[in-house]
Amino acid sequence: MYSKRYAGPNATDKDRIEKVLNLMKDVEEYKRTAKIKCDICYIDKDAKKHFFEGVCNVKIAREPIGDNGFGYDPILLYGDKSFAQIPQEEKNKISHRGKAVEQLVKYIRENEI
Repeated sequence: MYSKRYAGPNATDKDRIEKVLNLMKDVEEYKRTAKIKCDICYIDKDAKKHFFEGVCNVKIAREPIGDNGFGYDPILLYGDKSFAQIPQEEKNKISHRGKAVEQLVKYIRENEI
């Protein structure tokens, strides 16, 4: 899925969140789960591709919660907080992006430098 264009090419974060919440308004709590994923491809000096994947299991809130973050953060619940409520340093350790970047950094440290 193209999450940034989910509600249309000129949609705002608020528009995208509203679309998700409207589509899920009648979904029961136990079904309000999502797996968010980040894939990174690093091409080394020999033109070999290396792929790194980060995955985070979350729940979809019934309304936006929190003022920080971006995109879908206010409706992505990790435990009892939304990503928009979790401090950035903590979020970087648990999020799909943070996990993928951590793998990339580890690879570079072990193989490139």
